[in-house]
Amino acid sequence: SAVPNKRRICRLHWVFAISAFTLTYGAAVTSRCNFVEFKNTDGIAEKGSITLHFGIWKYRSWTLADTASTDPSQIITMEACKDYPDHIEIDPSWRAARAFEVLSLAFVPFVLLLQLALRGRAALDPRSSMVWALEYPTLLFVGVLQGLTLRLLNSRACEDNVLVEELSRRESPAIGIVFKESCKMSSGGRVAICACVLWLATAVTSREAAKGKLNKSIRA
Repeated sequence: SAVPNKRRICRLHWVFAISAFTLTYGAAVTSRCNFVEFKNTDGIAEKGSITLHFGIWKYRSWTLADTASTDPSQIITMEACKDYPDHIEIDPSWRAARAFEVLSLAFVPFVLLLQLALRGRAALDPRSSMVWALEYPTLLFVGVLQGLTLRLLNSRACEDNVLVEELSRRESPAIGIVFKESCKMSSGGRVAICACVLWLATAVTSREAAKGKLNKSIRA
């Protein structure tokens, strides 16, 4: 029964690793313009909601189209992702989120190649504890990098967002739109959390697999 369990852990490890790899790049795509969001709190809220999206690198703007309409989809025209204007202050937490995203994207291919190399070395020398000792902290490290992109939630993109204030002040008087003062996590943030959890799960299964391999080599 021990052998099937070890095989199951190994399979889980690679499922987690491939899923984490995919979600890391998926998070980078979705979080570019859709990491946090602001929803309106009154005005036309009873007829529908308006959501403003902000990402680590860009934001999605909106303009009023037809203020006479009672359909929110007709009142608001959502625009494509845009670069943040020059006057927007990128505070330390925001810069940190950007840096950690870049580091995680750069580090992930190296992690997968390192795993393949370590697994090959372990197949040749199962008694090498150094091989297994390297994999666990490396996977843990990339999971932490991914998780630290959530620093955006503590930045001015989420709290006291100048663009939300500007857009509300410029466009909303005609129909009385008011947005929440603080943001809510959007799809990009949720994908980033999933990627972080999967990297940590990959690290845990790696450690369990290492224990099994080393115990087996010792008994042999």
